[in-house]
This record gives sequence, structure tokens and C-alpha cells, in this order.
Amino acid sequence: MKDKYHPQKLLPHLKYPEYPVMIDFDITNVCNNKCPKCIGIAGRDNTTMKLENVINVLNQTREVGAKGLILSGGGDPTCHPDFDKVMQHAHKIGFDYGINTNGNYISDSVLKEMMNCWTARISLDGSNRGERLITHGVDDYDKVVNNIKRIVDKKEKTNSGIDIIVTYLIGDKTKNGILPVTKMLKDIGVNEVRFRPFFGKKMMNEKDLQKAVLESDKDKNFVVSYPDYRINPKEKRDYTECLMTNFLCSITPDQHVRPCCILKERGYSYGSLEDKSFKDIWKNKYKVTSFKDCEFPCPHDNNNDFLWAIKQMKVTNII
Repeated sequence: MKDKYHPQKLLPHLKYPEYPVMIDFDITNVCNNKCPKCIGIAGRDNTTMKLENVINVLNQTREVGAKGLILSGGGDPTCHPDFDKVMQHAHKIGFDYGINTNGNYISDSVLKEMMNCWTARISLDGSNRGERLITHGVDDYDKVVNNIKRIVDKKEKTNSGIDIIVTYLIGDKTKNGILPVTKMLKDIGVNEVRFRPFFGKKMMNEKDLQKAVLESDKDKNFVVSYPDYRINPKEKRDYTECLMTNFLCSITPDQHVRPCCILKERGYSYGSLEDKSFKDIWKNKYKVTSFKDCEFPCPHDNNNDFLWAIKQMKVTNII
């Protein structure tokens, strides 16, 4: 039986985290979309990390023990001029890595390296050109759908193990696209479509969402999901320290090591890789005990509840 989440294995990492398990790595702030409600930094700062520095970051984090890597933004990772080489090196040194992209630009060389990913998440956020234009600010819907088809086709031809996940934001202008986009993506052959509301908004059209979930139950190779923490949010936090920051961190194009993908946008930093090694920065990182700049609900709430219970030795039955 696999027991990698057993408290006896997690507890030492809660007390003395020698390394992060997962790295959220923004290699560029450049983006080819113009999302009106973008929560990233795209458009305000076009910093792109040089390839030699990207390689250095990958090497340092892997050497200390990091295992997982998400290439994200910031901007969009596909806008980095050497994105294919970045993925190639991450695979070479043993990272399990995934990418988050808007799907606008997938070159042949990038497509080839994507087949070594464990997951690729493409933000579609619309069921037609008009809806995509509203959510992403550019008229590229047909292009993105075609790129999704290319990824699925490449996966089938290479027998890749990549999970292809398409995300869809539900708002006033997109709520009626749930069922049509679910059918389209299932027919294309993606592994999962993930629906979620815009930040700060409640989920809309839950009736169609549940119909989509029921449809996915008929096919073991296709999943429809949604973040429960956004639909049924907690009233308050039950923990006083973010313990997930012992397991992950975010690194931005300016070479700063930051607590997470939310606080990186608020200017929080453990230190800069221009001045210190990753090992030294991680060793001296501070605890996140103030949540005044955090999102609530937070995507790490459930994990934090679980980890907090372990730290307090309140977990009694783990399977």
C-alpha cells in the first residue's frame, strides 16, 4: 500500500523542511493575451529570465531535492524564446513537470517537449470566439482549439502519458457554454475539463455543471471537475500558519523566491537568487502566519487543514 501521505512521513517536513516538493516557476512575464481580469503581472512587467539563469534555477532546486515543477506565469511560459529548451532540461534532470498556458502559441518544438510533461493545463475560458474575446482580450479561439487538437493528436501518436486539462472560467458571459464546451472537449479527447468561477465570484449555472459531471461519469477516460473550495467556501481559516509553504514555493523571472503563487503578486520574497543560493534562501525562509494579503478561500485550505491536524497530532486514521 502506498503511504506517502502518512503522517509519519509528512511530520518531519512540517518541522524541518529541507527542500520544497513543488516549484511554481514563472520564466517570463510576457504574455500574448490581454485578459481584462488578469491576476498575474503580464502587461505591467515584461521581465524574462535568461535561459542560463533558468537552467541554474532548475539545477539548484533539483539538487536540494525538489521533485515537481509547474512552468507557469507571470505571463505565459510559451512566450519565453527558449521554452522548448527549458522543458528539455527539466526532463533531463528528472523533474516531473507540467505547464499552464493560454494555448495561443504552441510551436512544433514546444509540442514535442510537451509529451514529457505529466500535465498540460490550457485556459480556454469560452465556448466560442465571442466569449474567448471577452475573457482573454484576443480573437484566438479557433487557434487555441486547434492547438488542443494538436496536443491530443501528438499524445496519441507518441503514446505519451501527459494529462491534458482544459480550464473554463464561468461568469455572466460564459455560463451558458458549460455543456457545449464539455461535449466538444470530450469529443476532441482531452482528459479533463475544469470549471471554476472568476476570483471573488460565486459559481453560476450549477445545474448545467452537474449535468456535465454526470456526463463525465459515463466515460472513465474523461473527467469534469470544479474546485469545491470555491463553490462551498469555508467561513474562516482553522489554521494559524500556512504549512503548505513548507512543501512549495514560487520563483519569478526577477529570480526572487516567493512563498506561493498568490503572495508572489503581493511582493513577498524570501530572497533573490542573484545574491544567494536557493539552498541558503530556503534554509532561512520565514513562516507565513499573517493572511492579510492571502486569497480567501485559498486553493491550499484543504491541504492546510490536513497538515495542521497532523502537526497538532489530531489525525487518527489515514488510509
